[in-house]
Amino acid sequence: MVLSKVTVALPDSLREHLSELPFFVSHHGAPPPPVADLAAIRAAIRDERKLRIAYGDEKDTRTERTIWPFAIAYFAEATLVNAWCELRDDFRHFRADRILGCEMLDERFPVCGKTLFARWQSRFGFEDKSNSKAPVRLTGVARN
Repeated sequence: MVLSKVTVALPDSLREHLSELPFFVSHHGAPPPPVADLAAIRAAIRDERKLRIAYGDEKDTRTERTIWPFAIAYFAEATLVNAWCELRDDFRHFRADRILGCEMLDERFPVCGKTLFARWQSRFGFEDKSNSKAPVRLTGVARN
């Protein structure tokens, strides 16, 4: 289904490349998370609003966190919410199926979502690899 949507969106000149490349898009994604409302998380991303979440890690340890979600990644095994975590003062990737509660706050990110996404890309080596190990601190950053 995803591949067919991508195919329709591509210009004719690029469509032939889909069949030529060794590409595979799963027909099944991760099951919908039992508690996390992905539509609400997408709204928080669009509106650049913070979320308060209850999160259970792989050891079933529960924490309360305030996060700045800026992307959702869909994988066959899991759906991830990419966010800045105020508790850890760093980027974190939260499995949507481990979000046990979620509340959108009135408070907005102190930095715009596009800047946050670009810093995440740089940090994890999606852009300039020469600086991918540099620590990223966003606390107290003025809104761009």
